Amino acid sequence: MAEQEGQVLYEGFMRALGYAKNKEPFHDLARVLPLCVVERLVRRGTLQERVVHIQTLLFGTAGLLSGQISRQGDVWEHKLEQLWQQLGADQKMRRSRWRLFRVRPENLPSRRLAAASHVLARYAEDGLFEGMLYLVERALSRGDLAALRQGVVVRTRGYWANHFDFGVQSRWSPTILGRWRADDIVVNVLFPFYHAWAGTACRKRLKADILKLYKRYPQLGENWITRYVAGEVFGETSPKIVNSAQRQQGLIHLYRTFCVDLKCVECPIMRAG
Repeated sequence: MAEQEGQVLYEGFMRALGYAKNKEPFHDLARVLPLCVVERLVRRGTLQERVVHIQTLLFGTAGLLSGQISRQGDVWEHKLEQLWQQLGADQKMRRSRWRLFRVRPENLPSRRLAAASHVLARYAEDGLFEGMLYLVERALSRGDLAALRQGVVVRTRGYWANHFDFGVQSRWSPTILGRWRADDIVVNVLFPFYHAWAGTACRKRLKADILKLYKRYPQLGENWITRYVAGEVFGETSPKIVNSAQRQQGLIHLYRTFCVDLKCVECPIMRAG
């Protein structure tokens, strides 16, 4: 059962890393490269060794290494290529599956897969499910929301600190999975997943406490949906009213449920007015 639960969490985490344009490919990758395979292969070794091996598995399975797409790679990519060949694993996805056009450089799949490798390596010893559960429980016991966020943030001084993609250099930026994306993963993946799991595991106290923590969580980074709906509903007072992640999620729900299909008359805000 724990293996199945970990896989569900893993798929949600990977999907969140895909942003709008690559959610499906990231989800597909999580399915063709199951969490149990990753954790079984890398449980031993140092943290850095685990990072390298997980990157090899992710990039190789995704079909994004240089030898898979007839491209001349650099030193780091050649290292991953050699490890991939030693594994003797099969490529499962084609590069054409990934959307690269009009994707901001910092959100390119390669950089996000590198970030995933660090998070998965961080929790590989105990398992992603147990490791993330500990993060949530510690945040509940100590009221430490910052520690919960930092459990997802990724900083590195390695290759990806100054590369957007293989062979594509960037200015030095050691944070490859930052606060805003970490907050998004906490609110949209960890909270709903462990809230649902606590219900099935008969842990009523944990379920109630996660809901309380969710209500306290500070607002996430704004996007055009939250700005649009807040302006339509609250006008100039929106910055004062939309002051938490929960309220932002409410705006997104309103948009997707009513605004997209122009169901203004059915919207509860319109009825309340």
